Amino acid sequence: MLGALCRRIRDSLGTSTAYVAVNRAGGHEAVVSASHGLVTPLFRTLRLPHRIGLGGLVASDGVAQSTEDYARDATFRHSPALDHSVREEGLRGIAAAPVVVGGHVIGAAGRRCPPPRGGTDG
Repeated sequence: MLGALCRRIRDSLGTSTAYVAVNRAGGHEAVVSASHGLVTPLFRTLRLPHRIGLGGLVASDGVAQSTEDYARDATFRHSPALDHSVREEGLRGIAAAPVVVGGHVIGAAGRRCPPPRGGTDG
């Protein structure tokens, strides 16, 4: 089911990359559980600590977020491990939205954003 959600995100938004990270029961992190278009094994099993990185912030707070330049964005907390995985995957612009079931945030869905006008993706 999560794989189908990733394909739908990717296809409907015309993006090359999509992932779904699910909050761990009783934990303080979300784990990438399904993806389409991700290149590195590291990102396909990534753990997103709540309130750290864009996906971790969305998975914990339940509010959609986006950035044109993940590495330079100071509106969310960074960690060396997450920053490394984003860099290795070649991501720059990222958007994430909460995954909500029965009124409860169960994780985050993310996608690659197109580059800003005149820029290059990556």
